[in-house]
Amino acid sequence: MKHTWKYLVVSAVCFAILPFSAPAQQGEVYSLNVVGFQKLNAEANGMTMVSVPFDLGESNTLDDVIGTQLTGGKTGGGADEVILWDPIQQKYLFFWLKQTDNKWYSSEDGQPATNTAITSLLGMWIRSKRVADQTVVVAGDAVGQNVVTNTLMPGMNLVSYPFSATIDLNQSALTNGNAGKTGGGADEIILWDPELQKYLFYWLKQTDRKWYASSDGQLAQGVLVGGGVGFWYRNKAAVPFQWVETRPYQFD
Repeated sequence: MKHTWKYLVVSAVCFAILPFSAPAQQGEVYSLNVVGFQKLNAEANGMTMVSVPFDLGESNTLDDVIGTQLTGGKTGGGADEVILWDPIQQKYLFFWLKQTDNKWYSSEDGQPATNTAITSLLGMWIRSKRVADQTVVVAGDAVGQNVVTNTLMPGMNLVSYPFSATIDLNQSALTNGNAGKTGGGADEIILWDPELQKYLFYWLKQTDRKWYASSDGQLAQGVLVGGGVGFWYRNKAAVPFQWVETRPYQFD
């Protein structure tokens, strides 16, 4: 199933928004130092938005996290890609898997991507150029910090719920951005629906600081984030702000 590139213009900056467990309950108990894994599906000839919901420690480069689970090429044009977003420069960073040494390289400078860190804060794209779906398995420790802070820059941010769990959008702490009386003036969260093959837009309402669907104006219910899926956050303010999230599970 092929995803198409779509474009959104924000403050005269044109960028492509590229297409992609159960909810965590407060008080859920995990064993200390639990190690988990997440299967990520890389759709054939298409784009998949993913995240890595684990603490990876120092093993956080593309070679460590993705390795050779995707398909390399002699050049970037034929290789599978991982695409990150730079929220400061508001641009994509492209990386490709080289066939000759099975290492990841930056498309920008042609150098090995040894300094590219993957964290539980980030969303990212997998671009598969193969004719069949591919499965990527990522693993790590359950995120153990009590509180995680992510700075959301003006414009677009490709992010993830930062803990090793899935949570309902309106149960998260991501409610301190720019709210509005209508969707036009409010910050947005943008998810990709792989079944409907379209984007779903949500906006932050000023009266109750809850997320509402742009499609019908109704309160967003049962909208899950995390668990290996990234999403876009559109900060419409001219300054960054901090998204502070508290761990939704406990360790015994």
